[in-house]
Amino acid sequence: YMLTSNITSSGDGIVVERDNVIIDGAGYTLEGTRSGIGIDLSGRTNVTVQNTQIKNFDYGIYLNSTSHSVLSRNNITENKYSGIWLRYSSNNSVSDNKVTANGWGYIGFQVPGHGFGGIGLLDSSNNSIIRNSVTTNKGEYGIDFGGASYNVISGNNITANKGSGIDVLFLSNYNDIVRNNIISNERIGIFVGGSSNTISENHIENNGIDGIQSSYLSDGTISENKIKENKNSGIMLRDSRNNTISGNNIANSRYG
Repeated sequence: YMLTSNITSSGDGIVVERDNVIIDGAGYTLEGTRSGIGIDLSGRTNVTVQNTQIKNFDYGIYLNSTSHSVLSRNNITENKYSGIWLRYSSNNSVSDNKVTANGWGYIGFQVPGHGFGGIGLLDSSNNSIIRNSVTTNKGEYGIDFGGASYNVISGNNITANKGSGIDVLFLSNYNDIVRNNIISNERIGIFVGGSSNTISENHIENNGIDGIQSSYLSDGTISENKIKENKNSGIMLRDSRNNTISGNNIANSRYG
Protein backbone atom coordinates (compact mmCIF):
# COMPACT_ATOMS: atom_id res chain seq x y z
CA TYR A 1 0.00 0.00 0.00
CA MET A 2 1.52 3.32 -1.07
CA LEU A 3 0.32 6.79 -0.12
CA THR A 4 -0.30 9.12 -3.02
CA SER A 5 -1.05 12.27 -1.02
CA ASN A 6 -1.01 13.68 2.51
CA ILE A 7 -3.64 12.44 4.99
CA THR A 8 -5.19 14.27 7.95
CA SER A 9 -7.14 12.29 10.54
CA SER A 10 -9.19 13.38 13.55
CA GLY A 11 -8.82 9.89 15.14
CA ASP A 12 -6.54 6.98 14.29
CA GLY A 13 -4.69 7.43 11.01
CA ILE A 14 -4.09 3.92 9.61
CA VAL A 15 -5.16 0.74 11.42
CA VAL A 16 -3.50 -2.33 9.91
CA GLU A 17 -5.84 -5.34 10.00
CA ARG A 18 -3.83 -7.87 7.96
CA ASP A 19 -0.43 -9.52 8.32
CA ASN A 20 2.27 -9.60 5.64
CA VAL A 21 1.78 -6.12 4.18
CA ILE A 22 4.00 -3.14 3.35
CA ILE A 23 2.93 0.45 3.93
CA ASP A 24 5.11 2.90 2.00
CA GLY A 25 4.39 6.54 2.73
CA ALA A 26 6.42 7.66 -0.31
CA GLY A 27 7.41 10.73 1.72
CA TYR A 28 3.84 11.93 2.31
CA THR A 29 2.55 13.09 5.70
CA LEU A 30 0.03 11.37 7.95
CA GLU A 31 -1.10 14.05 10.41
CA GLY A 32 -3.46 13.87 13.38
CA THR A 33 -5.25 16.45 15.49
CA ARG A 34 -3.50 15.64 18.78
CA SER A 35 -5.33 12.37 19.43
CA GLY A 36 -5.40 8.75 18.28
CA ILE A 37 -2.64 6.59 16.79
CA GLY A 38 -0.82 7.42 13.58
CA ILE A 39 -0.26 3.82 12.44
CA ASP A 40 -1.61 1.00 14.64
CA LEU A 41 0.03 -2.42 14.19
CA SER A 42 -1.63 -4.12 17.18
CA GLY A 43 -1.74 -7.90 16.87
CA ARG A 44 0.06 -7.94 13.52
CA THR A 45 2.94 -10.01 12.15
CA ASN A 46 5.36 -9.19 9.33
CA VAL A 47 4.27 -5.64 8.55
CA THR A 48 6.66 -3.01 7.15
CA VAL A 49 6.09 0.73 7.60
CA GLN A 50 8.51 2.92 5.69
CA ASN A 51 9.10 6.39 4.23
CA THR A 52 6.21 8.04 6.09
CA GLN A 53 6.00 11.40 7.86
CA ILE A 54 3.87 10.89 11.00
CA LYS A 55 2.97 13.74 13.34
CA ASN A 56 0.54 15.09 15.90
CA PHE A 57 -1.08 11.90 17.29
CA ASP A 58 -1.00 10.38 20.78
CA TYR A 59 1.45 7.79 19.41
CA GLY A 60 3.17 7.94 16.04
CA ILE A 61 3.47 4.16 15.51
CA TYR A 62 1.95 1.76 18.06
CA LEU A 63 2.92 -1.90 18.36
CA ASN A 64 0.94 -4.07 20.79
CA SER A 65 1.50 -7.84 20.59
CA THR A 66 3.23 -7.20 17.27
CA SER A 67 6.03 -9.37 15.92
CA HIS A 68 8.53 -9.68 13.05
CA SER A 69 7.71 -6.22 11.72
CA VAL A 70 9.94 -3.45 10.35
CA LEU A 71 9.79 0.31 10.89
CA SER A 72 12.29 2.07 8.65
CA ARG A 73 13.09 5.54 7.30
CA ASN A 74 10.08 7.24 8.88
CA ASN A 75 10.04 10.78 10.26
CA ILE A 76 7.99 10.71 13.47
CA THR A 77 7.49 14.01 15.25
CA GLU A 78 5.36 16.01 17.70
CA ASN A 79 3.27 13.14 19.05
CA LYS A 80 1.81 13.53 22.54
CA TYR A 81 3.15 10.40 24.27
CA SER A 82 5.75 8.50 22.23
CA GLY A 83 6.97 8.56 18.67
CA ILE A 84 7.23 4.74 18.62
CA TRP A 85 5.73 2.56 21.37
CA LEU A 86 6.23 -1.21 21.63
CA ARG A 87 4.12 -3.13 24.14
CA TYR A 88 4.21 -6.93 24.53
CA SER A 89 5.98 -7.00 21.16
CA SER A 90 8.95 -9.08 20.02
CA ASN A 91 11.36 -9.65 17.15
CA ASN A 92 10.75 -6.27 15.51
CA SER A 93 13.26 -3.99 13.77
CA VAL A 94 13.23 -0.21 14.23
CA SER A 95 15.92 1.35 12.06
CA ASP A 96 16.94 4.59 10.32
CA ASN A 97 13.99 6.61 11.63
CA LYS A 98 14.00 10.25 12.75
CA VAL A 99 12.14 10.50 16.05
CA THR A 100 11.95 14.11 17.24
CA ALA A 101 9.99 16.42 19.55
CA ASN A 102 7.63 13.73 20.90
CA GLY A 103 6.31 13.51 24.45
CA TRP A 104 5.00 17.05 24.68
CA GLY A 105 2.10 15.86 26.88
CA TYR A 106 4.49 15.16 29.77
CA ILE A 107 3.84 17.49 32.72
CA GLY A 108 5.99 15.91 35.40
CA PHE A 109 4.33 12.59 36.20
CA GLN A 110 4.01 9.22 34.49
CA VAL A 111 0.59 8.00 33.36
CA PRO A 112 0.49 4.20 33.93
CA GLY A 113 0.92 2.31 30.67
CA HIS A 114 2.02 5.38 28.75
CA GLY A 115 5.51 6.53 27.85
CA PHE A 116 6.56 10.07 27.15
CA GLY A 117 9.44 10.48 24.75
CA GLY A 118 11.01 9.07 21.62
CA ILE A 119 10.98 5.24 21.51
CA GLY A 120 9.49 3.18 24.34
CA LEU A 121 9.56 -0.58 25.00
CA LEU A 122 7.25 -2.06 27.63
CA ASP A 123 7.36 -5.81 28.33
CA SER A 124 8.93 -6.32 24.90
CA SER A 125 11.84 -8.56 23.94
CA ASN A 126 14.27 -9.43 21.14
CA ASN A 127 13.78 -6.16 19.27
CA SER A 128 16.52 -4.20 17.49
CA ILE A 129 16.66 -0.40 17.65
CA ILE A 130 19.39 0.58 15.20
CA ARG A 131 20.71 3.77 13.52
CA ASN A 132 17.82 6.00 14.54
CA SER A 133 18.08 9.73 15.19
CA VAL A 134 16.31 10.33 18.52
CA THR A 135 16.51 14.05 19.29
CA THR A 136 14.80 16.88 21.16
CA ASN A 137 12.05 14.70 22.60
CA LYS A 138 10.22 16.53 25.36
CA GLY A 139 9.24 13.79 27.81
CA GLU A 140 11.22 11.57 30.17
CA TYR A 141 13.60 9.90 27.72
CA GLY A 142 14.97 9.38 24.26
CA ILE A 143 14.69 5.56 24.46
CA ASP A 144 13.00 3.79 27.39
CA PHE A 145 12.84 0.18 28.62
CA GLY A 146 10.29 -1.10 31.13
CA GLY A 147 10.31 -4.85 31.74
CA ALA A 148 12.06 -5.19 28.36
CA SER A 149 14.77 -7.83 27.84
CA TYR A 150 17.11 -9.20 25.17
CA ASN A 151 16.90 -6.06 23.04
CA VAL A 152 19.73 -4.46 21.02
CA ILE A 153 20.17 -0.68 20.94
CA SER A 154 22.99 0.18 18.56
CA GLY A 155 24.28 2.97 16.34
CA ASN A 156 21.68 5.54 17.39
CA ASN A 157 22.19 9.30 17.76
CA ILE A 158 20.38 10.21 20.98
CA THR A 159 20.81 13.91 21.59
CA ALA A 160 19.25 16.93 23.28
CA ASN A 161 16.31 15.09 24.83
CA LYS A 162 14.62 16.77 27.77
CA GLY A 163 14.95 13.74 30.05
CA SER A 164 17.61 11.01 29.91
CA GLY A 165 19.07 9.67 26.71
CA ILE A 166 18.34 6.01 27.53
CA ASP A 167 16.39 4.66 30.53
CA VAL A 168 16.76 0.95 31.28
CA LEU A 169 14.35 0.47 34.16
CA PHE A 170 13.95 -2.37 36.65
CA LEU A 171 13.03 -5.84 35.36
CA SER A 172 14.81 -5.06 32.09
CA ASN A 173 17.53 -7.66 31.61
CA TYR A 174 20.11 -8.90 29.07
CA ASN A 175 19.92 -5.80 26.87
CA ASP A 176 22.89 -4.68 24.73
CA ILE A 177 23.43 -0.92 24.42
CA VAL A 178 26.42 -0.49 22.13
CA ARG A 179 28.04 2.13 19.87
CA ASN A 180 25.48 4.89 20.39
CA ASN A 181 26.13 8.65 20.50
CA ILE A 182 24.40 9.98 23.62
CA ILE A 183 25.05 13.69 23.82
CA SER A 184 23.64 16.80 25.50
CA ASN A 185 20.57 15.26 27.11
CA GLU A 186 19.19 17.32 29.99
CA ARG A 187 19.47 14.58 32.62
CA ILE A 188 21.44 11.30 32.46
CA GLY A 189 23.13 9.85 29.41
CA ILE A 190 22.21 6.24 30.28
CA PHE A 191 20.23 5.24 33.37
CA VAL A 192 20.45 1.49 33.85
CA GLY A 193 18.98 -1.02 36.30
CA GLY A 194 17.97 -4.66 35.95
CA SER A 195 20.35 -7.58 35.47
CA SER A 196 23.04 -8.55 32.97
CA ASN A 197 22.73 -5.44 30.81
CA THR A 198 25.74 -4.47 28.68
CA ILE A 199 26.76 -0.83 28.09
CA SER A 200 29.69 -0.81 25.68
CA GLU A 201 31.52 1.40 23.15
CA ASN A 202 29.16 4.35 23.51
CA HIS A 203 30.10 8.02 23.19
CA ILE A 204 28.48 9.74 26.15
CA GLU A 205 29.12 13.46 26.40
CA ASN A 206 27.82 16.68 27.96
CA ASN A 207 24.74 15.27 29.71
CA GLY A 208 23.14 17.28 32.51
CA ILE A 209 23.78 14.94 35.46
CA ASP A 210 25.76 11.70 35.00
CA GLY A 211 27.12 10.01 31.92
CA ILE A 212 26.00 6.58 33.18
CA GLN A 213 24.00 6.10 36.35
CA SER A 214 23.06 2.64 37.63
CA SER A 215 20.46 1.83 40.24
CA TYR A 216 20.01 -1.78 41.36
CA LEU A 217 22.07 -3.02 38.43
CA SER A 218 23.49 -6.51 38.92
CA ASP A 219 25.84 -8.65 36.82
CA GLY A 220 26.14 -5.86 34.25
CA THR A 221 29.04 -4.80 32.05
CA ILE A 222 30.10 -1.19 31.47
CA SER A 223 33.09 -1.23 29.14
CA GLU A 224 35.01 0.68 26.47
CA ASN A 225 32.81 3.79 26.64
CA LYS A 226 34.05 7.32 25.96
CA ILE A 227 32.48 9.39 28.73
CA LYS A 228 33.36 13.07 29.02
CA GLU A 229 32.12 16.47 30.14
CA ASN A 230 29.07 15.23 31.98
CA LYS A 231 28.06 17.63 34.73
CA ASN A 232 28.28 15.34 37.78
CA SER A 233 29.80 11.85 37.41
CA GLY A 234 31.18 9.91 34.50
CA ILE A 235 29.83 6.68 36.03
CA MET A 236 27.74 6.53 39.21
CA LEU A 237 26.79 3.22 40.84
CA ARG A 238 24.02 3.09 43.41
CA ASP A 239 22.74 -0.05 45.16
CA SER A 240 24.46 -2.13 42.46
CA ARG A 241 26.48 -5.35 42.73
CA ASN A 242 28.60 -7.85 40.80
CA ASN A 243 29.21 -5.53 37.85
CA THR A 244 32.27 -5.34 35.61
CA ILE A 245 33.56 -1.86 34.74
CA SER A 246 36.56 -1.81 32.45
CA GLY A 247 38.34 0.05 29.68
CA ASN A 248 36.30 3.27 29.89
CA ASN A 249 37.77 6.67 29.06
CA ILE A 250 36.27 9.11 31.58
CA ALA A 251 37.20 12.81 31.53
CA ASN A 252 36.17 16.30 32.58
CA SER A 253 33.27 15.50 34.89
CA ARG A 254 33.03 16.45 38.57
CA TYR A 255 33.73 12.83 39.48
CA GLY A 256 35.16 10.07 37.33
